[in-house]
Amino acid sequence: MDALLLQFFNLAILGETWPVLLRGLWTTIQLCMLVIPLGLLGGLLVALLATSRYRALRWAVVPFVDFFRAIPPLVLLIFVHAGLPFAGLELSA
Repeated sequence: MDALLLQFFNLAILGETWPVLLRGLWTTIQLCMLVIPLGLLGGLLVALLATSRYRALRWAVVPFVDFFRAIPPLVLLIFVHAGLPFAGLELSA
C-alpha cells in the first residue's frame, strides 16, 4: 500500500509539476472556448443543409455525415495531422 501511495500520490512530484498542469488546463480551456462554438455552428450548418428543399444538396450531405460518423475521432485527428504538411502547415511536436 505504501508503494502505491508513493508512486501515485507523491506530493513532491505534484508540487514540481503543478505549473505545467495549470498551463495545460488553461490551454484546454482556451481550445474548448474556440472549438465548441465552431462545432455548434458547423453542426447547425450541416443540419440546415440536410433539411434543404433541394434534393441534390440533401444527398450531398449524407456521405459527409456518414464519413464523420464512421471514422473514430482519434483516427480523424491522425489523418488531419498527417495531411497538414501537404497543405503547407508544419506542426511542431
